Amino acid sequence: MAWVAYAAYSIMAGAAVYGASETAKAGREARDIANENAARERAEAAEAARKLKKSQDQILSETRARAAASGVSAESATVSTYLTEMEKNFQDEQDWIKKSGASAAAIQAKQGEYQQRLASASSWGTISNLAGQAASWF
Repeated sequence: MAWVAYAAYSIMAGAAVYGASETAKAGREARDIANENAARERAEAAEAARKLKKSQDQILSETRARAAASGVSAESATVSTYLTEMEKNFQDEQDWIKKSGASAAAIQAKQGEYQQRLASASSWGTISNLAGQAASWF
């Protein structure tokens, strides 16, 4: 009769270990997917900043051209101050896009790490329960 209990326990143990292994694997996959999403988020933010800079450079060029066409010297204090302030504001916009993208990427990566930790804890909990059950069977 003890061999029946041992056989039943062995089947349960095998299933539990397999389940724990699959849970841990799913956690690693969740982390990897989150890291891929984070990389995509960083790349999208970099591309958005690049496109914004290109658009802003065009606006600055047009502004300089209009100032020159109007007869106002680009070196005049008013135009120079205006262009300097415009460039600063444009740079602030680009920096915000980069920081926002980095923040979103960091959140994605942290969520993946969290999912992996949850899966790992669940796996170890399963193994711990299995050990506790083994003690009661024998």
